[in-house]
Amino acid sequence: MAVNKNKKTGKWDFDGKIYFKGKVIHSYRRSGFATKKEATRAEAIYRDEFNLKKVMLPSLQELVDRFIPFWKTQVKPSTAEQEIKVYNKLIRELGEKDFYDSKVLQAYISECDAKYSKRYVEKIYFSLTRLFKFAILDGIIETSPMVKVYKDARAGEMKKEMNFFEPDQFEKYLSCIEDQRDRAMFSCLYYMGLRKGEMMALQWKDIDFKKNTIRIDKTVITLNRTKSNPATSPKTKNSYRTISMPKQLVHELAAYKDIAKDFSFY
Repeated sequence: MAVNKNKKTGKWDFDGKIYFKGKVIHSYRRSGFATKKEATRAEAIYRDEFNLKKVMLPSLQELVDRFIPFWKTQVKPSTAEQEIKVYNKLIRELGEKDFYDSKVLQAYISECDAKYSKRYVEKIYFSLTRLFKFAILDGIIETSPMVKVYKDARAGEMKKEMNFFEPDQFEKYLSCIEDQRDRAMFSCLYYMGLRKGEMMALQWKDIDFKKNTIRIDKTVITLNRTKSNPATSPKTKNSYRTISMPKQLVHELAAYKDIAKDFSFY
């Protein structure tokens, strides 16, 4: 601890270091006090109010590194990968700030509200909420700073209108496709409303040409575009379903099956 008069300004300053187990964990300096007595008192107050526990808290990177292995046991790999992208963004943008401070978090969420979609802000907001909930369960903190953080509900915001093919538009689109595999693929997506991963996981055993139905019981999760991605269970329990095929799709799949029987993987 030291209190000194600044020769340039004529004011009094104080500076010092705080030690924990023989190591410096925090250095400080404050200036601009009118008298030595005022500077000495201010330093005493500063040291009394210094939160040692807060300084010893893990950084955002460290907290995320502890959270992700746990989170991977709770969700599907694709969900975990999406979450990791959000946390990497948070580390880049919040890593140097006091992210345990609800005011800092509120300013960040408000900034996101001003430039991102409502859905994306919700993803960021709930990712932070999950992270601090884990920190509580892991005994790192006692309460979450997110309880004092709100996001704009955007009550008057109009939902973005979804674009989709009308039947005649899809027929025109399909007429431009010559490859039968692509015709079958896009027809599955259009007529059955399948998710991309569900369509990629389809096998001929899932397609019943007698009953004209398709059984959905798996999906392909794309984690690495350079490697083959194995099929896994669908996104939710309600994703297991058997759907009737319209005649147009039956025709496209039958045509592709007739071609595919000559392939080595058939």
